[in-house]
Amino acid sequence: MQHNHDENIKSVKSDFANHVAKIKYFGENGDLFTEIIWKHPDHHYSEIRYVFRYGFLLVYGDLGEASYQWYPSVSPEFVADCTLDYMMEKCQASEKGRNFKEFSSEEAEKYLRWYLNYEAECGTKESHYEPISFEEVLKEYNIVEVDIGYAGEHEHAFVQFCYDTFIDFEGYDGGHIYSIRAYHHWIGIKMAVEQLKEEGLLPKPAMAAT
Repeated sequence: MQHNHDENIKSVKSDFANHVAKIKYFGENGDLFTEIIWKHPDHHYSEIRYVFRYGFLLVYGDLGEASYQWYPSVSPEFVADCTLDYMMEKCQASEKGRNFKEFSSEEAEKYLRWYLNYEAECGTKESHYEPISFEEVLKEYNIVEVDIGYAGEHEHAFVQFCYDTFIDFEGYDGGHIYSIRAYHHWIGIKMAVEQLKEEGLLPKPAMAAT
């Protein structure tokens, strides 16, 4: 779990403190869609829309776009019960790529320090990289000296280190964390569904439009 998980949840819940959920059903001939609109009643800032169709979920609005896919059909209630890891595992596309992760210099540094210390103490056989100091790694791969605002080079250097280090490239995620917008999508559907349940609008009423 990334280090700022609890802080992200608290921040996102604050963003949604006054949001109101609405739900619509539309479609015909058995091709049905469910849309949940999650927004402040007075403006569109931080608005999110969730569109469900069978096993697909399209999320769009003021907090980024993403598509998610499950193989069976899923309900809003099912998605609301998903963990962050499980929901992001189902993310097929987003502004940050699949799984909604982005490169973090801080996480890369923490991971490298952990790995080098682990190698020094345990001498695992899974690595074919000679244990050296963290500072030597930075110098050799030019990892953390790159401008943090431009992650491309920085990320490339970290990925190259992982290729050189891990036979199975298992360390790739070491410098990646979920984007804050991934948290918005995840917490948003949880809060919206909870509100709709309290209002008796979920599960879907039998007389709702089809």
